[in-house]
Amino acid sequence: LLFCGSSKMRVSNIRVFNKEIQLWQEYSNYMKALEMYENIMEGNSPQLNANGKKNIVDEQDFKIISDLASYELGINGEQKYPDYIHKLFNMYCKRKKTMTIDLSHTNHLYNFLEHLNGSKYVDLLLPFGGIGNLYKNCEEIIIKQSKVILVFENFFHHLLKILDNINETNLKLITVLSVYVKCEKEDFIKFQNEILDKGWNLMMKLHEASFNDLLISRKDM
Repeated sequence: LLFCGSSKMRVSNIRVFNKEIQLWQEYSNYMKALEMYENIMEGNSPQLNANGKKNIVDEQDFKIISDLASYELGINGEQKYPDYIHKLFNMYCKRKKTMTIDLSHTNHLYNFLEHLNGSKYVDLLLPFGGIGNLYKNCEEIIIKQSKVILVFENFFHHLLKILDNINETNLKLITVLSVYVKCEKEDFIKFQNEILDKGWNLMMKLHEASFNDLLISRKDM
């Protein structure tokens, strides 16, 4: 093990001795699911591990994360997996303060987060309220994509619908990088005022010559 090496150490498996059945239990399937999920929430490809090799995200990964998150949210009061795995997930959720979401990986992301609201959003916005309830200390969400993100009026309509839910979380800032807003200036100002009435600011910040970042922040920031 090299200290301060060129890449982070990847924990691919943990073995725990079960005294009740007198056998060693391997947690490799749990570690894989957690790694996939962490990659997505860091804005990375869910199919790349620390060695640069491809992993396949399968239904077992989705089920493990869904069950762990459901327990954290109080949807399911029963621990379905070893206590150690639940504690790992709980610690990860508590420590998460900034989340980066790459829309290039939304297919995997939607599958992982589908349990938070029971249906997949067709809009750009993700279930921020559910994310905020799961990551209680998360204060900022950054949304990015390898190409320009087109933002239509339905984005703002959807945002207005879920702001009340977001207000119950610790989220303070949502940033959408490199956007092109496709709505009239008068309509954008109207949305700004309606969002302001709900306690949030909506503004554009110059990112590049032709594109902006969209910032949605609490009024008290």
